[in-house]
Amino acid sequence: MSIKWMGMGILGLLLFTHCLAESVRIRWDPNHEDDLSGYRVYWGPESRQYQYSKDVSLNQSIAFLDIPKGSRYYAAVTAIDYWGNESNFSKEVVIFPEETPARLPEKIALLANYPNPFNPGTQIKFELPEAMHIKIAVYNASGQEIVTLEEGLFQAGTWTTFWDGRDQTGQSLSSGTYFYQIKAGQHVITRKMTLLH
Repeated sequence: MSIKWMGMGILGLLLFTHCLAESVRIRWDPNHEDDLSGYRVYWGPESRQYQYSKDVSLNQSIAFLDIPKGSRYYAAVTAIDYWGNESNFSKEVVIFPEETPARLPEKIALLANYPNPFNPGTQIKFELPEAMHIKIAVYNASGQEIVTLEEGLFQAGTWTTFWDGRDQTGQSLSSGTYFYQIKAGQHVITRKMTLLH
């Protein structure tokens, strides 16, 4: 099998879109294998027991429409090479529709992560009133950057990203207090979280 799970480790970014129909969008980091043919998205109501799948070519996102409020789905992504070989699953993300606000957020906000304390992973929600370039990173108690979770141009809306308790190299970190921070334009917001093993 020539294709391996590479850059899809941060499958955890959710966009709760502002539209009339309930919609949740997930996106993932690209796989950089030369023989990459496309991606396959799996999802279902039980963790790691996916009932549904869809090939999405080389797209790096998919929208789930009309998910009933109060339901919970799980999703993961694989990479497919030109010979039909399939990689291991990416990290799993939980999809759960929320009440979407009638209007866009009025200011930049970095909300409390959930769960907190956490093991092994936690979701971090942030809000943007307009499209802007942002960076979200995790720092240790000494102020050293551990991992960049998100960086790039994001549209206005409410977003959720995921941290799995690992550093930039994929190594699991020890229990302790960590800080997550958003930089958006001239704004910098930092919050605290606790990793427990």
